[in-house]
Amino acid sequence: MKNRLLLVFIFLLSASFSFAQKNMPVKKDMKKATAKAVQYLNDNGVKFTDKQQEACFNAFSEYAQNMMKVEEKVALRNVKSGDNKKDKISEIESRKYVNSHAMRFQKKRDDSVKKLLKKRQVDKYQKLVLDLHPVTLKVDKKSKKAKK
Repeated sequence: MKNRLLLVFIFLLSASFSFAQKNMPVKKDMKKATAKAVQYLNDNGVKFTDKQQEACFNAFSEYAQNMMKVEEKVALRNVKSGDNKKDKISEIESRKYVNSHAMRFQKKRDDSVKKLLKKRQVDKYQKLVLDLHPVTLKVDKKSKKAKK
């Protein structure tokens, strides 16, 4: 009887914690976008080997995690400030903050991927990575028009 009661208590406790977690649909979107970005690079000319593709996926995953953390920090900062307009970050300042971190994380990601690629692959990678949106990693082929 005590064991059953203890098991029910543990189950209810774990269920309440799982429902208390905030849903993060952004995480799922970033995971899908990461996989699509690596697949896009592979399909459009970089032609990764298995080891290169795994390393590229890891680098893009780390980049996505870092970007989610930065966006979460900006959102938390605005929530904590509440109605106090002095502490609240303007939309432009928050974009600047996110973009500055995005540039730093992109450099780190690109350096780690380029170490494993051959010269021809690096050239193709540099051209194709411009088609990826820096924050969401979604494929944006509008940049090809700007290249011409």
